[in-house]
Amino acid sequence: MALDMSKIAVHCAYDKMIETGKLVPNPANPNQHPEKQVTKLAALIKYHGWRHPITVSKKSGFIVSGHCRLQAAQALELKECPVDYQDFESEAEEYAVMIADNVVQEFAEIDGLKMADILAGLDKFNYPMELTALEPFQIEDYIDGFGMPTDEDWAAAFERNGDTSIVDDLQQITFVLQKDMMGKLIGYLKKLNKNKNEAIVKWLEMSLS
Repeated sequence: MALDMSKIAVHCAYDKMIETGKLVPNPANPNQHPEKQVTKLAALIKYHGWRHPITVSKKSGFIVSGHCRLQAAQALELKECPVDYQDFESEAEEYAVMIADNVVQEFAEIDGLKMADILAGLDKFNYPMELTALEPFQIEDYIDGFGMPTDEDWAAAFERNGDTSIVDDLQQITFVLQKDMMGKLIGYLKKLNKNKNEAIVKWLEMSLS
């Protein structure tokens, strides 16, 4: 049964409310959204309402930004979505904006201490932690002080150890540079589905010995 849009608040600016079935994803969009991501976003929209509209190109009629939001709306069986129509000078510009919207978020870095402070505050007031979109073990790790290292931390670690062969893998892992955290770090690694976990653990054991 479709949800009544009156029960889903719209907090963002938008041009029009458009029927969900009339919105058209860009077939060239390279960013694919797994079911888990769609489910999490659907829960956020249902609880928080619309905080961002779906951006549609006036030129092509395709979605430029908000493909996952559309999938979340479909999962919730929402009848309408808030849409922001934007001008693009060319198809090339439209594609570039679509790609950049997906990619630029990947450059974000998390300040582990600030994240821990926020999460501890939410926990204190019994706020539904699942609405942060973090996994339970991530929340636990942040509150326990298990945060992301800075670029300076990485540079110092590799300068001391002289091994950068697995830097790309290591930079994807939450890493604390204290020896007394080794047990917890290895436990965390085991939770991740990484092909090189054994090699990384061995490297960590040698570097922290």
